[in-house]
Amino acid sequence: MTSLKTQISAKTIHAVQISLRRFFRFLISEGELSNDPSRPVRLTKFKVIPQTTYTVEEVRTLLDSCKISTKEGARNHAVISVLFDTGVRESELVSMEIPDWDTSTVWVDGKTGQRLIPLGSSTLRSINRYARKWDVHRGPLWRGKAGLLIRWGIVQLVRRQCQRSGVRHKGVHAFRRAAAAHMKPLGMNDSDILEVMGWKAL
Repeated sequence: MTSLKTQISAKTIHAVQISLRRFFRFLISEGELSNDPSRPVRLTKFKVIPQTTYTVEEVRTLLDSCKISTKEGARNHAVISVLFDTGVRESELVSMEIPDWDTSTVWVDGKTGQRLIPLGSSTLRSINRYARKWDVHRGPLWRGKAGLLIRWGIVQLVRRQCQRSGVRHKGVHAFRRAAAAHMKPLGMNDSDILEVMGWKAL
């Protein structure tokens, strides 16, 4: 273990130590060993670095900075709304097509395969506004001036909107962490969420 400290991170060493302890306990349970040789070894400590995320206030600022009267602003508002409302990954976002307006759901396809995700009423209104302005009725949902938006296009979109709003850019994945951190409590409807977040009912 001492030699490993100069080659790999403390977090990885900690994981290796835990694995070895479990392995030795298995050998003891199987009668292959009479004692655990890893017991005297102290677990390596490592510093946990919190991952960045967007606060509710920052999401509100980003949404308010989108000029929804323009095509670009309506699209950006819809993209950010979906990212925060659902916590989808970039690959899942770009796979979206027009939602099912009756069930308030949409299919996405990404890292974990296809899945059906629910959409809040404010997010649906934002998507509907965007789809009308961009004249999108079928096929892939997200468009740009040069055609369909790809993952890099989403990254650029979020970065530009952060610059316009004065919100520090933390990446697209930070919306996924924000969505998990601010998940809607049971019994709270969309109106309650809008009131708590201070979103404008557009």
